[in-house]
Amino acid sequence: MEAKDLTLEINPKFIEGDENNFKLGNIKFMVTPPLDKDYWQFRVRVHDDQEIAGFPKFSQIGIGFAKEDEWNTNLPSSCSAKKIFEHIKVNKRYASIPDELCIAAIKLIQKAVKQMNKAEREAKNMTILSVVPELFDDKGKEITQKAFKEVVWYAGSKRRKSSHVMLFGQGERGYKYKAHIIGGTKAQALKRFKEMIRDHALGMEKPNIPWRGEGFDYAAEGAKIGFDGSFA
Repeated sequence: MEAKDLTLEINPKFIEGDENNFKLGNIKFMVTPPLDKDYWQFRVRVHDDQEIAGFPKFSQIGIGFAKEDEWNTNLPSSCSAKKIFEHIKVNKRYASIPDELCIAAIKLIQKAVKQMNKAEREAKNMTILSVVPELFDDKGKEITQKAFKEVVWYAGSKRRKSSHVMLFGQGERGYKYKAHIIGGTKAQALKRFKEMIRDHALGMEKPNIPWRGEGFDYAAEGAKIGFDGSFA
């Protein structure tokens, strides 16, 4: 078997639709029914009796061999393909499987994960756009982190522990969103603030995590958060 022969399979319980075979970009897909109790979202066969699988794990996709001697040996798909293979190769089982074939299979899964994440974000953006149009440009494209930084009112603190107070959604009477984050850099705080605004727009009433030193406030329609943090 060579890299060109690899086929990515998708577990149908994670998708909608009745199509069994389709393409996403330049990747060929073969959707097969669940024949056993294995928990996987993507998999690529590299041997008659072994596959490399991608599966949901802690809100991301973990990658490892489907059949394991060393149980629960996997890494997030965001790691490099080589790093993932070096970590999971203990479960390869068959010396006849070329290392290069395994790395190619991992890359195939990684590419699918990236495209899936992109599609999911674009679908969410349709909802977010209707709630927080300020997060998008005049063409309906989500603004970059750099552009977001430029429209956020930011007040930092010189305390021993970094304190970041941020306001977003400027109007005539003030702002729509406020966040207070303790710790981390300014760039990290701004990135997290944008994530919280997105989550709130998608229906999460309190997107902040208190034990991480995060605070989040939203001014309901008809009210605004003032420059001093008060509600008007």
